Amino acid sequence: MLDWFQLHRFIIDTALITTLITMSIFIAFNAGVMSLGSVGFMAVGGYTTAILTTKHGWPVPFGIVSGIVVGGVLAFLFGLAVLRLSGIYLALGTFALAQATIIFIQAVDFTNGVHGVIRIPRRVTTVASLGGLLVLVVVLQLIRKSHYGRALRTVRLDNVVALGLGINARRYQMFAFVLSGMVASFAGALEAHESTVISPSQYNFTLLTIALTYAMVGGVEHWAGPLVSAGLLITFREWTRSSGTDKQNLAFGILLVVVLLVIPGGLADKRIKQVRTWLWRTLSTPFRRGPEPHAAVPEPDSSLV
Repeated sequence: MLDWFQLHRFIIDTALITTLITMSIFIAFNAGVMSLGSVGFMAVGGYTTAILTTKHGWPVPFGIVSGIVVGGVLAFLFGLAVLRLSGIYLALGTFALAQATIIFIQAVDFTNGVHGVIRIPRRVTTVASLGGLLVLVVVLQLIRKSHYGRALRTVRLDNVVALGLGINARRYQMFAFVLSGMVASFAGALEAHESTVISPSQYNFTLLTIALTYAMVGGVEHWAGPLVSAGLLITFREWTRSSGTDKQNLAFGILLVVVLLVIPGGLADKRIKQVRTWLWRTLSTPFRRGPEPHAAVPEPDSSLV
């Protein structure tokens, strides 16, 4: 078992990081924020910890925490600008800011431009990545059960209704957007210490498409949806790795279109629920006990009447 884990350690760590990116997209979508900026925040987190640990000698934990903080601050500043928009305009706005961030990283000298950063200390374990994901799941569950979670769902479903109930939609969307940016920055910091080398080219549209597919397949109703979809699709991606990256990307693009057209709610879509209910009833029917037969009631003797 230990040999198998050591052999697949890099794949497991990469899967955990990709799952974190997927969860960051889910957090924004769950509040009705069509954000496509997670890859940009991922770059911010990765470059922050890489520069602090390689050029300034900071300990790795402090570098990762700094990456999360910088990502959160940048998400707040971006939110002030883009959360005035909605729908496709909000999606394009967040995507444009993410691309602008990556272009800025390529242009300045202290990030080493297009050459990236090398010799990043590799001191992040699988347990740390898994622990971070578990902490995020606990936080999301606590938010879901709180008034914040109920308010976020209301904002996602209808802003007008939320305003009528006295919910400040902009404030809750800002909260979700900042949390999404911090989670993406955390994933980027972990990836920097996992791969020990980063460059602007790795934060590309392909990575965004893959994470977006995982999030859309999982749906926005519950955090478990993206978590399950990420696990299943990452496993599928590893099984089909021999087919080539281009074919994999084509398959994921087709899957994303099919999900948007057929089951726009993802795993939580009502069609999926109907199929699941039908399967449960069909499979459980043989194990159900029929109703107990009622005792026959004797008819009154007409001769006694």
